[in-house]
Amino acid sequence: MATRFAQENDYKGRVFCDLVEEKKKDPFESYYAAWPTRFYVIHQGKMGFIAQPESATYELDGLRETLDNILLV
Repeated sequence: MATRFAQENDYKGRVFCDLVEEKKKDPFESYYAAWPTRFYVIHQGKMGFIAQPESATYELDGLRETLDNILLV
């Protein structure tokens, strides 16, 4: 999904996907409660954007603005 997002939005930065494994404790999931409906932009060690869906949809203007600002750096 991360790769598909990057391709569909012509994003040239690196994207990562945290794999959730039921048998192992996932520290990222435990700390950020990301799965299955949130995603994050982390840039230079700082949280740049947190997607929080409402009614299973996202408002992505903030994401686009964050990515545009990162790409301009």
